[in-house]
Amino acid sequence: MSVNRLKGFFGETCRARKVLVIEPGFLGDAVHLVPALRDLRRNYADAELHVVSSPAGREVVEMAGCVDRQWILEQAPGRRRLMDQARVGLALRRLRFDVSVNLSGGDRTLILARIVGARRRLGWRQARWHGWSPWCVDAWAESIDPLIPVFEQRRRVLAAAGLSLGSVDITLSPSQESMAAAMAWVPELAIHVSVSASHSLKEWPLERWVGFIRGFLSVRPDWHVVATGSPGGREQERLGELRDQVGDRRLLFPDHPLGVQGLAAVLKRCRLHVGADSGALHLAQSVGTRTVSLFRAYHDASSWMPQGPGHRVVSVPCPCQTGIAESCATTGIPRCLTDLDVQRVFGACQELLDPAADGTS
Repeated sequence: MSVNRLKGFFGETCRARKVLVIEPGFLGDAVHLVPALRDLRRNYADAELHVVSSPAGREVVEMAGCVDRQWILEQAPGRRRLMDQARVGLALRRLRFDVSVNLSGGDRTLILARIVGARRRLGWRQARWHGWSPWCVDAWAESIDPLIPVFEQRRRVLAAAGLSLGSVDITLSPSQESMAAAMAWVPELAIHVSVSASHSLKEWPLERWVGFIRGFLSVRPDWHVVATGSPGGREQERLGELRDQVGDRRLLFPDHPLGVQGLAAVLKRCRLHVGADSGALHLAQSVGTRTVSLFRAYHDASSWMPQGPGHRVVSVPCPCQTGIAESCATTGIPRCLTDLDVQRVFGACQELLDPAADGTS
């Protein structure tokens, strides 16, 4: 059980007929999975390629267009149910997969790999390791640089198993219907803002967003700002407060939940995305929209930061790097991002919106 059977993995599995990828992560996780899915599709060209996705990940994988079937599994705390996990696991087990691939180190995904019981099982040994981990997966990739982009980390797991890697392709294309819907209400001169993230400690305080949006609209009176967020709960409350505090008709909101495809279309329609360290940032990158992102410098933040001339990262030192200080955890407000100046974010936006920056309009 302790023997690592990574060597020769692809040679033994290259004729696989059924391949399963287990990644029921959130929106950003799904976007960063896309290049690896395309590599798997090319290496296992004759196999059925199945993916275990989250509800948000489902639409991302649909846009990637390289998967035969998806299995939806909720992982969000409060919504996941043991019976649903067991039902999906047993249904997958009955399909008798030749290969399963785990590209994250979550305990539940490893247990699912064991339940599915594919003939060969590839995983990635990360910080979380248990005595029972080799019982779940028999071939382990190790020592992947945690500071390189997440999508590249996943591709290197495949390379360690002997698969060939093509050029990186993270591109996603919203449907024509989604694009038509976005064009019907998003003006040509618009930027998109995402003021929320999965956790409040990744968010710029709302008063900073209010100052930024007011400043942007005063300098560019012909432009609009589009703000979106996840349906329900805290994110919608923040959007409501944003609307009330900005008080400008050029700040636009969707009149119905967009879904991931709808959000992708809105992002593609906009000239720029400005937002927190969140899934919307990665979706914007995948549809070719320029981005300005706000990060606190936690230990592996660089692996989630977009790279290239069309992206600017505004990063601030995080004094509680080794563990969120009690005051931040109690208030839910990160002191480092609170101190981030509006003008610094505004300057990064100006760089990307200035036609002289890269010779385009």
